[in-house]
Amino acid sequence: MNTRVLIVLALIIAGIAGWFFQQQGEIAPPVSMEATDVDYEATDIKAVQTNEKGETEYELTAKTLTHNPETNLDEMSGITMNWEPSAEQRYRIEAGSAAISQQTGELSLSGGFSLVSEGNKDARY
Repeated sequence: MNTRVLIVLALIIAGIAGWFFQQQGEIAPPVSMEATDVDYEATDIKAVQTNEKGETEYELTAKTLTHNPETNLDEMSGITMNWEPSAEQRYRIEAGSAAISQQTGELSLSGGFSLVSEGNKDARY
């Protein structure tokens, strides 16, 4: 092949590659690496608490959990909790968000809250 043909072919390929590159649009800004107030975080949480007999006392699911070291609070969003304090009682708790104090264990619910009594799951009617 003639070198002129190869040079023209290379220029055509370079032009097409440049056109594709230009069509890709803006490049997203780089990820910010700033320090945050969050000590740790997790997503898709599922926690189960059992008593000394191994029976489930509650099951908790949440979309996210973050710990804020300044306030010493665990903050959760999208909470659903099935709580069974005794064999006769069963409750379902749902909230948009919650904050749990690491020092006192106090739980504050916000963002819409519901508490529904579901009765005993083992009861037969």
